[in-house]
Amino acid sequence: MPPPPSRARAKNTAILDRLRGSPLAASPLLAAEAGPPPNPDAAPQVAEALRELRRELSRESGHSAYVVYPNSALEALAQAQPRTLGALRGVPGLGEKRIAAYGERIVNAVNTALGD
Repeated sequence: MPPPPSRARAKNTAILDRLRGSPLAASPLLAAEAGPPPNPDAAPQVAEALRELRRELSRESGHSAYVVYPNSALEALAQAQPRTLGALRGVPGLGEKRIAAYGERIVNAVNTALGD
C-alpha cells in the first residue's frame, strides 16, 4: 500500500486542478479565440486608439491613466492586437480584474482601429 500523499503534494495538486479549470489556463477554446494574426503596420494606429480609450476610462473612473492600464500593457496590446476577450488573457499587464472592467471596450477600440 503506497503511503498517503504529503500535505504539500495534496495542496499543489489542488492548486493545479483549480488552474486547469480557470479561464487563465491555456485551452484550445482560448486559442481559437485569438483571432487573426496582428498587423505590425497597424500598431501605431492601435496604440493611439488605446491611448485615447485610456484617457476616457481614466476620466470616467477617476483613476490615473497608468492605473487603468500601464504603458507596458498599452504597448503589448498594440503589438498583440487582441480581437476577442479570450485573446486579452494573453496580454501581460491585464489581469482578470482589468479585463472584466475594460475588456469589451479595449477589444472594440482595437477592432475599430483595425477597420473591423
